[in-house]
This record gives sequence, C-alpha cells and structure tokens, in this order.
Amino acid sequence: MRVLLLTGSHPIYHCPLHLSEEQITAGPEWADNQTIEGRWISMRTEFGETDLTQILAKIPFGQTPDALVCVADTDWSVRPANLRAFKGTKVLLLADRPGEKPSMSEVFRYVGRETFDRVMFMRDQAQLVRLLSGPAPGVANNLIESVWPSETPTAHARAI
Repeated sequence: MRVLLLTGSHPIYHCPLHLSEEQITAGPEWADNQTIEGRWISMRTEFGETDLTQILAKIPFGQTPDALVCVADTDWSVRPANLRAFKGTKVLLLADRPGEKPSMSEVFRYVGRETFDRVMFMRDQAQLVRLLSGPAPGVANNLIESVWPSETPTAHARAI
C-alpha cells in the first residue's frame, strides 16, 4: 500500500511513523527528496493549510498514494485542504494537545469541513479512537497496530 504521510514533525527530532515500504513523508520541515528514478521519498509543504491537489500534482501516476495519513500536532502546522481531490483512504491522527491548542472547536470545524474517513486520538488510550464515519478501513487497523502495538486498542477499534 502506498501512503502519503503529512506531518509537522521535524525529521531531525522526530522519526515519522513508518506505515508502508512505499511511503512519502511530507511537511513544512521536510525537504524535497527523490530517488534517482524520480520516486518521491519526502516533500516540503507549506506551513498550515495546504491544498492537497498541489501535493498530489507532483506525484507521478505509478506512485499515487492509496492512503493519506495526516498527523495534526500541537502547533497545527499541517492541515491539508481540498481532501475531496484524493480518492483513497484519509486518516487524521490528532496528537496530544498540551494547553489545548488548537481548541477542540477548531479541530471539529476543520474535521467538519474536510472529508476524513477516520479520525484518531494518539497517545491517549482513554480516548483511543473516536470514529466520525464508516467502518474501519484496512489502513486504520494497520495504523492502530503501528501506533499502539497492543491487542486491546486494536480489538477495541475493530469492535466499533
């Protein structure tokens, strides 16, 4: 499965989630890097809201992602817009939010405006998974196993 991971994490300080062997990691702190064959490894994006169609336009047909995973961290540095342009599975991972920035009302306005298939809270097993729509896509189960490698959260998510 090909995955486009959007993250505000800096590559020197935080290793990104490894979700797939065919993964492109993108964000404002990442540099544009391609293999000799022209396959994307990482991409730089704008800080804050970024039109997803601009990112997807750079990716060649043979590397088109099957899933989009966006890690929304405390500084809200990555917010893909125009998600309807992407036909694959779209997952939003909300990182823990010390100081509650952005506010939950801001988060819900954003989630209501965009079309994520799954929204999950990371690092808080009391609020492990809050589903906003539909049955769990396969990538979500793999994500849960990657983020929380225990059987309880995965079993809980599959039961929902």
